Amino acid sequence: MKISQRQFQLLFFTAFFALNFLTLPSRLSAECASDGIICLIITSIIAYGAVCVTINFMAKYPGHTFYSALHNSLGKPLAITFYALYIIHLLIFFTYCTRLICDQISVYM
Repeated sequence: MKISQRQFQLLFFTAFFALNFLTLPSRLSAECASDGIICLIITSIIAYGAVCVTINFMAKYPGHTFYSALHNSLGKPLAITFYALYIIHLLIFFTYCTRLICDQISVYM
């Protein structure tokens, strides 16, 4: 099953909004006082930039999967390396999201 660019954008912005603007400010203000907002803004800009780069890259290869687009543009060895790093990044991100969701559920139970 393929995820379209529109679905990817909606998924990212939903998760991004839920994590960065609903849960993190309270944690950051408890730990870092007012400096936490600066961290939140900087990481938001970096994350948004990464998503824009990914979306623009995939727009150049319509109808291709992410791996095949990487293979066409970088070659097989670099594509495998980059794809493996991307999967590891996603696994860490989803693990972090799951932990935050479980923390939120435990607060209300």
